[in-house]
Amino acid sequence: MTHRYMKQLNRTYERQTKLMEQSDGSRLHRGSDDSVAYSRMLRYKKDYDENVQFQSNVKTAISYMKNSSAALSNVSDNTKTLVEKVNAAQGTNTTSDMQAISAEMLVLVQESVSALNMQVGGKFLFSGQASLTQPFVMSSEKVDRAITMTLDPSQASAYNRLVVQEGGTPNTDLEFVTLSSGSSTYFWDTKNSWVISADMSTKYGVPGEPSSDGKYWIPEYISELVDSEGKLREGITQPVKVTVCVGEETDASGNKVYKTEELELDVATQFMVSYYGDTKSYSIPKENGAVQPLSDTANASGLDVMGENVFDNIASGADISACVSALNDMLAIVAKADTGESCANWMSAVGKTMANNAFDTFNGAQTKLAARQQAYESSLTMLESQEEYILNDITDVSSTDVAKLAVNMMELQTTYQLSLSVGSRILPPTLADYL
Repeated sequence: MTHRYMKQLNRTYERQTKLMEQSDGSRLHRGSDDSVAYSRMLRYKKDYDENVQFQSNVKTAISYMKNSSAALSNVSDNTKTLVEKVNAAQGTNTTSDMQAISAEMLVLVQESVSALNMQVGGKFLFSGQASLTQPFVMSSEKVDRAITMTLDPSQASAYNRLVVQEGGTPNTDLEFVTLSSGSSTYFWDTKNSWVISADMSTKYGVPGEPSSDGKYWIPEYISELVDSEGKLREGITQPVKVTVCVGEETDASGNKVYKTEELELDVATQFMVSYYGDTKSYSIPKENGAVQPLSDTANASGLDVMGENVFDNIASGADISACVSALNDMLAIVAKADTGESCANWMSAVGKTMANNAFDTFNGAQTKLAARQQAYESSLTMLESQEEYILNDITDVSSTDVAKLAVNMMELQTTYQLSLSVGSRILPPTLADYL
């Protein structure tokens, strides 16, 4: 009788102890409390931990992109001002006026390089994954670099009409190297080795080997003359002459020979910016599900910011991407302006287009970054809402019903006290009672 009584008393006390555990607000402390509810609670807590981690990821990415966007905004403003300076350089200016404009434009480029070397938390924003390496470095000395030109819409339309007439396929990447002969300008499409007249009416050029006097037929690739940044290769000096075939004729002996014309590669003696980062991205997932490389990218590398040109395009013979196209095009404009009043026509025909293209490149990079930032901010809003829902689920499945707990505790306390009272009266006397 004593054994059974003590067993029942201890069971009552154990139930009372478990109820006391629930006074911390949770009714689930071990799987045995409610195996089904406990399993659900663990799943909810796992979802909550994932949600918290994703929120941390997204906030890091947003911070990174906000700082990157601020830097690109600064660069875009500088480039817009440079476009205005180019427009001013197209009028009647003295050599000293042009050199003053050149000095102002150089400062704008230097400020842009400084902005693109911005650091946050000891990491460079635009170095790709090589975030401890300064991405952009401007040379202290001027070098010789070939000049590129991107066709405006009317030129592009005329060029593609010519391409179709010649049996080719219209080209959507309309960037060319410029050649000149006297006052005439020619465009060299380095991807198919065509040389086109400035009015887009005539095609010239036959790929070939360098001649014995150092002059060139149009090479198959521009990379034979320049590196991926557009700098003249070692051993190639100015003026760089290329010879294009403009037709065929018959000599005095009746033999058919090429009719040629000698053109000069347009080169600017300019400062150069080199890129030392990489083109890799930080992929920071913002939610569960399939990987989305494009929308999960939290940074912008040099390639994203600068774009490519014919010098670092594989179709033009390059094997790497230099990631400095826009900045070096801007420095080519600076160099041309520094030559004096004679560059006004060049500014109108080529410089203005180059400056506008640089602005479009930076503005496009900023727009893409802003779109990704908006996607991350939308995800953060969604994650914060999900966090609230998950916490509600955890509360629903594990929280204590305080009113019910109080009633149960009172019942068990009364039962326990009653058991003690009854036991003291009905248990058999001890040996001491007989003595």
